[in-house]
Amino acid sequence: MAVGKNKLSTEEKIKLLIGKDTWQNEDFNGKLPHFIVSDGPVGLRHPKDLSQWGGDIYPSLAYPSIQILAQTWNKKLAYLMGKALGNDCIEQGIDVLLAPGVNLKRIPQCGRNFEYFSEDPYVSGTLAYQYIRGVQSQHVGACLKHYACNSTEINRKYVSSNIDDDTLRNIYLKQFEIAVKAKPWMVMTSYNYINGVHSTCNEYLLNMLREEFGFRGLIVSDWEACREPVKAIKAGLNYIMPFDQALLDKMLEAYKKKELDKRSIDLAAKPMLRLLNKKPVMDSKRSITLSLRQRINIAERIAEEGIVLLKNDGILPLSKNDQVAVVGEPNSVYYSGGGSSQVNSLLDYLPLDSELKHIGITVAENSGTIVYCCGDSGEIEREELNRADIKLSPIIEKEIIDCKRLGKRVVVLLYAGSVIDMSAWEKYADAILFVGYSGATANKIVSKILVGEINPSGRLTETFANHLEDYPGNNTGDTFENTNYLEKENIGYRYFAFHPEKVLYPFGFGLSYSDCAYDIKADGNERYLTISNNSDYDSKETIQFYEKAEDKISLVDYAKISVKAHASVSIRINKPNVDTLFIGKDSNTLIKV
Repeated sequence: MAVGKNKLSTEEKIKLLIGKDTWQNEDFNGKLPHFIVSDGPVGLRHPKDLSQWGGDIYPSLAYPSIQILAQTWNKKLAYLMGKALGNDCIEQGIDVLLAPGVNLKRIPQCGRNFEYFSEDPYVSGTLAYQYIRGVQSQHVGACLKHYACNSTEINRKYVSSNIDDDTLRNIYLKQFEIAVKAKPWMVMTSYNYINGVHSTCNEYLLNMLREEFGFRGLIVSDWEACREPVKAIKAGLNYIMPFDQALLDKMLEAYKKKELDKRSIDLAAKPMLRLLNKKPVMDSKRSITLSLRQRINIAERIAEEGIVLLKNDGILPLSKNDQVAVVGEPNSVYYSGGGSSQVNSLLDYLPLDSELKHIGITVAENSGTIVYCCGDSGEIEREELNRADIKLSPIIEKEIIDCKRLGKRVVVLLYAGSVIDMSAWEKYADAILFVGYSGATANKIVSKILVGEINPSGRLTETFANHLEDYPGNNTGDTFENTNYLEKENIGYRYFAFHPEKVLYPFGFGLSYSDCAYDIKADGNERYLTISNNSDYDSKETIQFYEKAEDKISLVDYAKISVKAHASVSIRINKPNVDTLFIGKDSNTLIKV
């Protein structure tokens, strides 16, 4: 059904600028093509009643969180996760997936950090680019979000992010600039204001998205974010969600009063009309390309490469003859964060002791090794809230310490969506595995890591500092009404690389069971990196390339490289335009090239 064959009046075009209900566009009772959007960066959150935000949700596969995907540092897995989610969308009749979110992790207590990739715009942008390509390879649309500077959930609909232009462009918009090159169908604006101007009405930012970044798709508001529809449409917004009769009436009245002219309406409606014209073509091309089993395998691969081994004092891997006591709640309370990305899981989330028994480890109360499971549930890390602090509860901290004082070997499994302050108990743990929110199959993967069937290869994409107050973003006088980016570009490793005393585990850090050495050699004008694996374990190494000057550092590239046990791999370093290039296993361990 071609839209051009169904001529629309100006009033009808105005109605195109706002949804039909909570999840669908206005199709004038079948006169136009119709599409459904859904939450779900890590699994669909598709309500059975499309007029409601919540209620009864269709079951869906719960993938690892975006945080875990990022910790793989694997662009191929980002593409495959998008492709798998595209298949989920086809099965459930979803046309546009409201994902991925690429906001930077300015402060660790932000309640939605588990939904975001990194504190670094290059990591965020490049992985989001592949994720979008994966979704849209299935002829399903992706929606990049939240544009822009959405770094806190406190007073999120009214707070103003106050930021200078250089920091805005160099740090907080860079990931959007990279990701829109994948041509997502939509970009979603954020809830907050930027320098006192609401995101939906921010002509400066919306023009930048169009004219500088080259985005031609639909710019949609976050749900219930738009309060000034006429101003927003004039500024460049195309689509207001969800339906709100009062907002529609304001637009119709403004047109009657000539406060909203026909040209502005036509310009705003154009991206929607383009989308509706290609919708039937996309429908005809859709087919299931990945079975459910294949999608589960992708979810498991992401968990395998995204779970991070933070500490290991020789206790791991465990022997299958070991006896362990499992303490805590390694179950569904920790499988994901809360809010619009929480999934009604299609699979049961199996307790860890069942998985350990499955691979031959005896679970016994009086054993010498305790596997202690702890973290933050989706009630703590969730949309609309920030964490009050980043510590575990005092009870949990005390129990970890008590386990060690009993003379036990202690393995801590940490299920959380972002940074945890470990200062009270880190030294009492013999090993720490940052499981994060790794989805419905997490504990199957964890159990295999514990016994060495999987060699951990996850690397952090955010800095684990010693304390909350060590993060520069927490020292700028933020209030309920204003978030002040006075730290400028000193976000994450860009600050901590010059203040290592404040860091527990740096950006890019992660241990494995392998022992790999790096060697850099020159051959004429060519430079080569050789990675030698001097262990019995096949390894996946994350190589990080940094440009570092006297007072600045930035990641310029990265690669995930497989190195077989007792073998070597050489790669050519192709960075001729970077004079001060360093290679590192993390942001605190750098080798000058």
